[in-house]
Amino acid sequence: NRLLEVGERDEALEVAREATDMYRDLVKVSPAAYTPDLAMSLSNLANRLLEVGERDEALEVAREATDMYRDLVKVSPAAYTPDLAMSLSNLANRLLEVGERDEALEVAREAVHLRRDLVKVSPVHTQNLAGSLNNLANCLLEVGERDEALEVAREATDMYRDLVEKSPASYTSGLAMSLTTLANCLLEVGERDEALKAAREAVRLRQDSVQVSPTVYTPNLAESLITLANCLLEAGERDEALEIARKATELYRGLAKESPALYTPDLAVSLTTLANRLSEVGERDEALEVAREATDMYRDLVEESSASYTPGLAMSLTTLANRLSEVGERDEA
Repeated sequence: NRLLEVGERDEALEVAREATDMYRDLVKVSPAAYTPDLAMSLSNLANRLLEVGERDEALEVAREATDMYRDLVKVSPAAYTPDLAMSLSNLANRLLEVGERDEALEVAREAVHLRRDLVKVSPVHTQNLAGSLNNLANCLLEVGERDEALEVAREATDMYRDLVEKSPASYTSGLAMSLTTLANCLLEVGERDEALKAAREAVRLRQDSVQVSPTVYTPNLAESLITLANCLLEAGERDEALEIARKATELYRGLAKESPALYTPDLAVSLTTLANRLSEVGERDEALEVAREATDMYRDLVEESSASYTPGLAMSLTTLANRLSEVGERDEA
């Protein structure tokens, strides 16, 4: 984890693999003593794999960790239910990243259920429940359950606000995350003004965090900027929406340069957004250029993982077709 903090993702992954292999050997000698350590090591490994863009292997490892925690809970529920809930939340995110939306939703619901029960026993689990609620809201949004997604996102945000009052340094990042999710949910149900307000607050909080730790928080800021650009568009603020979309794309270009496997998908999303924003202010030639770049990027991503990126390719192709039509290239469109 210390290596990750200074941006050494490849070395962090190597060390995580070594630790996992070591615990696998120890489990062969003494399963009862070392299985909990192996499960935790697998959870850590799944996160490190994600950070270098190895989404499929990250999912496989996250499944193994979750299965292991399920077995441990059967032996000692009180000791291992918090770990199972953590593992389920991580697994839901990994499933969402590879396009397994229905299973992600099922897993996210289970994580929230477990953590609600844990909070009844001890408020110390509140921060974890807030995180799981945020995950659930994203999963609900992905399957089209907009009203429930908004309800859950509001609950997560309210929870993080209470936590921030007690410890701003510890929970401001969580509040910014939940505000970004809330803004997306509000936008989906047509609450444009409130969505814009939430998105602006999220960006402000994440800009402050970037001042403290650019390596850790720049990806989060870029994500919130994309949401803000979408909210500005819906509010009719096209020029500012374009400005914000450019900033997000610039950030993702820098991130993708440093870690292509991890951030190229985000850059592709950002480019598609930017192409649309350019079109809306009449910058048709640049919009077409950016749309082509996004589509080419998605084509490469689909070759790596069809299930994960085909929806993105379809979206970018639609954007490209529209941009081609605008400049009179109807045959290619």
